[in-house]
Amino acid sequence: DMAQSRGGDQVAIKKDTEYVFYGGVSAGFEKRNKVRTRLIAKTIAEIISDCDNVLIMGHRFSDFDSFGSCIGMLSIVDHFQKPAHIIINDKSTLAGPLIEAFRAERDSSKLLHPSKAEEEITDNTLLIVTDTHKQSFTECPELIDKIRKVMVIDHHRKSVGYIEDTVMFYHLPGSSSASEMVAEIAQYVDKDPVIGRFEATALLSGVMLDTRNFILRAGVRTFEAAAYLRSRGANTVECKKLFSNDMELFRNRNSIIDMAYEYRKCAVSCVENEFEGIRLVTSQAADEMLNIEGIKASFVIFAQNGGINISARSYGEINVQLIMESLGGGGHQTMSACQLGEISFEMAEQTLKKAIDDYYDNL
Repeated sequence: DMAQSRGGDQVAIKKDTEYVFYGGVSAGFEKRNKVRTRLIAKTIAEIISDCDNVLIMGHRFSDFDSFGSCIGMLSIVDHFQKPAHIIINDKSTLAGPLIEAFRAERDSSKLLHPSKAEEEITDNTLLIVTDTHKQSFTECPELIDKIRKVMVIDHHRKSVGYIEDTVMFYHLPGSSSASEMVAEIAQYVDKDPVIGRFEATALLSGVMLDTRNFILRAGVRTFEAAAYLRSRGANTVECKKLFSNDMELFRNRNSIIDMAYEYRKCAVSCVENEFEGIRLVTSQAADEMLNIEGIKASFVIFAQNGGINISARSYGEINVQLIMESLGGGGHQTMSACQLGEISFEMAEQTLKKAIDDYYDNL
């Protein structure tokens, strides 16, 4: 099942409790099946209606897609008049501008810090997880063991450690983003509109992030979802403003790109000085480095909170998910990351280069 959900062109081997995957170089493909989406939306409506309250969370270091899809699901839950909160750590997020916009437009008490989440649990609480299916990647992993009803909405290729025993596991690896999936659900969950202007803008920002402004993984359904969001009042100018950086972050991003060097058609850059907003800037720098002629993938190595992290991007010819998975991380074929722990930058570079070499050797 995992090999099939990861593209189908794989061999999955289980060694004791560990899994090893071979192959998996093809891209996921889009399935146009609106009947299934309507059934999923109807089932989601029934599940929400049968619970006491709802908690919604995405992945750690939330981005526009993670938080945007949470906002979309919050609007759907509000439509059914159920108490709901979004669990998010606003001290470690890449979606700061969207969080501030949420506080300005909506009730800020709807945002809940992970440390306060357990206080909202009842015997009939529903937990909705968006933009990840791995328990260890969620904003508050321990909640999943304490809540009986868990729903997952995700588009990443399935990996080891996925959340099991769910009331619904809505998984579309051919979809561009979790925000696209939530936008589709919103169209069919009720005959009356369930999202407004702000929610539509938040969802569109998530779609724009994960497709890199409709360049990657943007299928027919992606544009249909974007058209629906535009019809609900999504503001493209406001979306663009959410992605803006201040002058200092702009300079830091350019310096990261300036330090890059080429290794086997990959651009690699090391950032040894930690600064505020480093995770956001390194991901943006990794995106920008793909514009260099002849570069098929980009990797930015950086330090944060005492550990070494790697942000990886590609246009699809190189599957960065496989490279990051070999280092204990994961993500998507064109957008992935990993955490290496407390090691030196020299060791991190060597480890990354070996993973790139192994990837080419296994092609």
